[in-house]
Amino acid sequence: DALPIYHIDALLQLSDACRIQEDQEMARDFIERALFSLECAVHPLFSLTSGACRLDYRRPENRAFYLALFKHMMFLEKRGCPRTALEFCKLILSLDPENDPLCVLLLIDFLSLRAREYTFLTRMFLEWENHRNLSQLPNFAFSVPLAYFFMSQDNLTEVELSDASNKAAQLIQSALIMFPGVLMPLLDSCGVQPDTTVSSHSFFGPLAQISQPPALNQLVSLYLGRTHCLWKDPTVMVWLEENVREVLKMVDANDPSVEESARKRKVRYQSAPRNIVRHVILAEIGRA
Repeated sequence: DALPIYHIDALLQLSDACRIQEDQEMARDFIERALFSLECAVHPLFSLTSGACRLDYRRPENRAFYLALFKHMMFLEKRGCPRTALEFCKLILSLDPENDPLCVLLLIDFLSLRAREYTFLTRMFLEWENHRNLSQLPNFAFSVPLAYFFMSQDNLTEVELSDASNKAAQLIQSALIMFPGVLMPLLDSCGVQPDTTVSSHSFFGPLAQISQPPALNQLVSLYLGRTHCLWKDPTVMVWLEENVREVLKMVDANDPSVEESARKRKVRYQSAPRNIVRHVILAEIGRA
């Protein structure tokens, strides 16, 4: 029997139209049809599981494949399948890991935390930090210490628990110093009233958010819009509070890392790269 012939771009548009009308089932169906059609068209040697196949997003013919995979991944996450969504996220990243045209690096940490793949997230951070500066992305700066914190709550050996706990504290303090404008919106999103010592301190006050470059504001809003629900756990909040107090001690002691981080924020994040703009449009998170 002859296979049905689909127009991929039309299927993607129809999926968006159904999703806007809140017909999620039909929206998913159109994306699955698009993926089926694309799968039928791939070369026999194009193996998605090998991790060695590349697709150039700059070629218009390849863009529909990226978009169909991204939209399918988002549907999987919304249906409560974070582990499967994470695997699709890895797949999209593997198609062009150097350029990351849809900037799935802004999403992979969230899916890893949702899927409880803490070891994968921390390993990826360690292996990619030197050549990709992942710590300069707010989502990695905050999600990696959160992953270490969750690991410190697992059934590990005493040495492993101590190591995970120390890394979590060190990294969350670095994140708070580098991105002080994240704390107050995060607490607000979680419905937590900050301590007066924290709310009255100039380091975490309104100026921290106002002074952020627009591109950094966008990254922070994107992260909080996705991930704030993972921070609502009472044990996480207690841990965060302890480290906020440690950071305030460092700020009051004029720690050189505080001034260095402020300098970096002024120099970087002047404008959002094109792949981040694509991600913001596809993510459709209202805050961003």
